[in-house]
Amino acid sequence: MFDVEKIQTHMRSEGIGSWLVYDFRGSNPVFWQLLGQRRQTSRRVFLIIPATGEPRLLGSAVEPEALTGLGIGITPYASWAQMKDILHEVLQSQELYYGLLLAQDLKDLARRLSNELTEKKEELAEEDGLSLANRYKLE
Repeated sequence: MFDVEKIQTHMRSEGIGSWLVYDFRGSNPVFWQLLGQRRQTSRRVFLIIPATGEPRLLGSAVEPEALTGLGIGITPYASWAQMKDILHEVLQSQELYYGLLLAQDLKDLARRLSNELTEKKEELAEEDGLSLANRYKLE
């Protein structure tokens, strides 16, 4: 388990109001390293570490046993809307530090970049007969 005092002292010195650590289906190993043990989850879970006060977990009411026994208070959410409302309430008006990009965001970014690259290749292939598949030698 992480050293709350040490993390919060550093957060305050850097002007960070909260640190939000997120996991979805085991996609963020740092989340579980902070908690000291890996648990099986199928829903979104959040660890909220404020600069002052007690950290807390936000987890689905569908699988409450996934976060019990970790020594941190748990706030359950029953719906997507409730999850968003709780996060907004907890984190509003605070400088927020996202320790890692969300895995879904990275997946979406990779898909978008891949699509853009494919479109660009098609555009270039149509122009002046230039092929991206050929090797060119600079002289």
